[in-house]
Formats: sequence, structure tokens, C-alpha cells
Amino acid sequence: MTFDAAVVKEKGITFAIVSVDSFAVKDDLSINYTQRKYQLYFPFIPIILFIKDSINDPKYYGRKDIVELLTDVSYHQIPWKKYKV
Repeated sequence: MTFDAAVVKEKGITFAIVSVDSFAVKDDLSINYTQRKYQLYFPFIPIILFIKDSINDPKYYGRKDIVELLTDVSYHQIPWKKYKV
């Protein structure tokens, strides 16, 4: 399995942003399941899920304080890496 993600430390908070398909955020159950799945690869830090919506705008799902922090950041500035597990 490969996926794109970034580990970010911003304002004293370390968290992981994981790029996922839109079906992974279709409801709260899907979001929780997907976050737990990626928690295996990024233990002990919050997982934020990232998608691009139908008009290519970024959308983030996860802890509200981190999601709010990301509203001012271009997703092009995020240090994405490809992970192979």
C-alpha cells in the first residue's frame, strides 16, 4: 500500500495529514475508521484527513483546532511524502 502524507509541527502541535479518497470521509464512522487505520503508521499524534473537493479546494477532517489552523495554509506548502507500507 502507498499513500501520501505529511508530518507537520505547527504552533507546538505535531500531527499527520493523510491524503485520502472522498469515500473515506463520507460520514463520521468512515472518518473515525480511516483515522484509526492511519494511526498505525503515525502513533500518538492526531491524524488529519485531506481531500480535494469537486472544485479542487482542499478539505480537512479531524481535530477542529488543527483543521482551523490549516485553513490559512496552501496544501502546496505541506511537505508531502509518499509512504510505502
